Amino acid sequence: MGKFSGRIGFAISEETMPGYFDKTVRERKYRGDLLRNVIEKNDNETTTNRDIGLSNRISIVADAFGKDHIYEIAYVIFSYPSLGGIWNVRQAEVVDNRIILTLGGLYSGPTADVTGETGGDIGV
Repeated sequence: MGKFSGRIGFAISEETMPGYFDKTVRERKYRGDLLRNVIEKNDNETTTNRDIGLSNRISIVADAFGKDHIYEIAYVIFSYPSLGGIWNVRQAEVVDNRIILTLGGLYSGPTADVTGETGGDIGV
């Protein structure tokens, strides 16, 4: 089992004006364990290039922010050697004091402003 260190993006719905809600993306740093490391190559005859997806499972310590916003986890910035990128979170599950994340394909939605505050550093 390997180790995980990276940032997790939360797409949080916030009221920006009275009665108007918009998604704000916030990132927080987390550390944990890499439970499974699987790379999927999806062969699709309608495209020239193969689509790459992950079926990685990551276990992180479930802090209060993560538990409160588990349904708003959007992506993981995962810098596994030779396979960095921003990946979709397909599934999030709370097990005791940990959150288990299952990653999917590449994420293409909005990300947090990396110059701003990215939250705490949560250890194993």
